[in-house]
Amino acid sequence: MPMGSRTASYLRSACRDNIAHIPSDAEYALDLVFTVIRNLTDSLEELFPGVKTFPVIGNHDRQPANYLPTTPYLPFYSRLLNESGWQRFFDVNTTETFRKGGYYSQKIGEQLRLIGLNSLIWCDCNAYLSTNDEADPVDQLAWFEQELELAKSAGDKALIITHVPIGYLETPKDVSYLKTKYNEHYVKLLVRYSEVIVTQLWGHAHTDTFRVVQDSTGQPVAYGLVAPAVSPSGPPHFPGLRVYMYDKRERLVVDYDQYYFNLTAANLFGDVNWHHTYTMSEKYGFSNLTAASLTRLISDFRQPHSEKFDAYLQLNRYSQSSFVCADDCRLSVLCAIANPLQAQYESCLGRAMAKLVVLIVTGVVLLLTLIYFISSMIQYGLRKRRQTNQYQILSQQITE
Repeated sequence: MPMGSRTASYLRSACRDNIAHIPSDAEYALDLVFTVIRNLTDSLEELFPGVKTFPVIGNHDRQPANYLPTTPYLPFYSRLLNESGWQRFFDVNTTETFRKGGYYSQKIGEQLRLIGLNSLIWCDCNAYLSTNDEADPVDQLAWFEQELELAKSAGDKALIITHVPIGYLETPKDVSYLKTKYNEHYVKLLVRYSEVIVTQLWGHAHTDTFRVVQDSTGQPVAYGLVAPAVSPSGPPHFPGLRVYMYDKRERLVVDYDQYYFNLTAANLFGDVNWHHTYTMSEKYGFSNLTAASLTRLISDFRQPHSEKFDAYLQLNRYSQSSFVCADDCRLSVLCAIANPLQAQYESCLGRAMAKLVVLIVTGVVLLLTLIYFISSMIQYGLRKRRQTNQYQILSQQITE
């Protein structure tokens, strides 16, 4: 169906940190965090009057950054609502779960609900989790499953927004976004409720990328999109802004337009305009944005000398023309975008067999060690018995 015949609405992607990436050890008050977020909130309302905004918590929206205790009803959540002005965006019945743990669900259209998750509570970057291990911090996973079940029962679709993606970074490899057990649970829910979930919109990575989720048979069933950041920190890039096109009739995100802000041109020539970079469907040559179409795109990426993959790599770092990705780098990228689960990721990198070999060798070494120990104990027992017999014989000879 051509886009002209669709009844479309537009979603701006803003699953990003709300304040600057100040170093975690920098000295600044939490009050500054709330003030900066309040300024941003007021600006969004002024510049986009009548447009609904749905915020999520980023890992830098704290002081210190990357640190959030798993205590339910932490005062931080209420302060975000009240002092940062977020309460104006939420329905009355939405604020209760946000006050508990920074997550919420809200109807945003006919048979469409938006679920905003607090990914910092699961993030591998959260220093608090290094010394605290909980099955379900602030009950968010149980609530998430309940919301998806409610959506399914009501015949609704769910659009998920959160800051931190699932799975692994493209480069460097072996860096996970979420703690493994939370990531595994999250992905299982994505598979179980794939017919309910429209898509997932993420930030955090400061790169332009996506993730595909497969079921147990290897079929693509869900996907998520990572938009590049407004902040130019991290991998060097120009600020990015993304506009998603949502088909109200089909209840699908069907495409998106990506824009960038050229900081060099702005500083040198006063060019303060946002420029269109690409449209997803035109750039990669497909009509609908689905898990299946993204999987076909990954297959194209795997082809030798893939022009689409080269284009993706440049867009991934967003205008960093010097970005070079050799064979090992390319493998890392391909494994990350298609394999969000640890076992899948390890297998893709070719480590599954290596791990099995290590386990087998370790098992053999332990078995040989055990055999040696038992043999030594038997020999020790036999020596003790011979010594005892010799002592008894010697004692009898002395007595006689």
